[in-house]
Amino acid sequence: MNFWKKKQRKIRVVYIVQYKAGYYKVKDIIKTMVDDPSVEIKVLAFPSDINNYSIEDYKYWKEKLGDCVINARVGNDWFDLEKYNPDYVFFQRPYNIYLPKCYNSKIISSYARTCYMNYGYNLSKHTSNAAFNNDFFSDLDIFFAENEYEKDCVANQIFGGDKRKITVNYGYPYLDELKKQIKNNKSMFGRGYYNILWTPRWTTDNEICGTSFFEYKENLLSFVKKYNDVQFVFRPHPMMFDNFVAKKQMSSKEVKNYLKIYDGLRYVYDNSSEYQDTFRDSDILITDYSSIIIEYLLYNKPIIICKRNEKSSNCILEKIYKVCYLVNNFEELTNQISELKMGNDILKSEREKLIKELFDEYDGQVKYKIVNFIKNDYSKSKSRGKKND
Repeated sequence: MNFWKKKQRKIRVVYIVQYKAGYYKVKDIIKTMVDDPSVEIKVLAFPSDINNYSIEDYKYWKEKLGDCVINARVGNDWFDLEKYNPDYVFFQRPYNIYLPKCYNSKIISSYARTCYMNYGYNLSKHTSNAAFNNDFFSDLDIFFAENEYEKDCVANQIFGGDKRKITVNYGYPYLDELKKQIKNNKSMFGRGYYNILWTPRWTTDNEICGTSFFEYKENLLSFVKKYNDVQFVFRPHPMMFDNFVAKKQMSSKEVKNYLKIYDGLRYVYDNSSEYQDTFRDSDILITDYSSIIIEYLLYNKPIIICKRNEKSSNCILEKIYKVCYLVNNFEELTNQISELKMGNDILKSEREKLIKELFDEYDGQVKYKIVNFIKNDYSKSKSRGKKND
């Protein structure tokens, strides 16, 4: 292809999406590209399970993002991305295993610049973090970090100082949007109740910080039933029950029977793809290690952490732990819930200080900075040369 002819067209960006619960993490970047006259963006929508195709996944993204969304499934085959000749391909998740072989990061990196930003704000050290697997990151060209710690770690630990790979820090895009939402923090759900939200982790593997689910699933429900003014919302990680069934830690029947307890009124099982309203309407969060901790922190509401691995926490999570209530057993958990329900939130002022430290820099510009980086990087391609030229 003639380079100068290629330079006259718009920058072709493809965003591969598959994880509906992560919609809010990518929507602002995508919509900013849609509105930019120098960018042509296509959102390639994959089913959550490529072995069980459902058009509902495509319909979901199409409804959310409009005409830029195209179906990854074409008849009985997959969309031929290489023929589209993209300049940049963003991955929503860093796992080749969930995509068809033709969308393996190594294959795509042979004809386009590959890009990624964490779908969840990373709070652990990379040395033991499955989200930074070499199978994907060895093929990555550009990583958009959420903070300077993350930038340095990926550049040095994951990329090994390879100068051909780029790491930049503009912040976490979703936190910009979340700050705006919280300014209008009016609850429309569960009022009249003290709303407790529980979000247990998806795995029992203590090496990556296991779940509190099996330890508290019966006793916690029994405890909250003592209170007529409590609404208990159970929102497990989307992968949790599938993982337990796959590893024979629960049967499908046991999952079904457990969920019968939740009547949708005082006891709510929330498995919706979006969780912003659930966070907004809660009074406290009970959780295990999770990237959602930093999102919930912005609401300045109490956080009780049941399962944690302090050896693997990065410097940001270490600060967050100091403004959360850390419990080690059921007695400590119930005592802490009772204290908070009575209004004894002794860490509130410390949370406010940390919120200011971590989030004051967010000014609504992260999405523009990322898109402008792509535009500037593309303009340099004349001297660098393109992979698919």
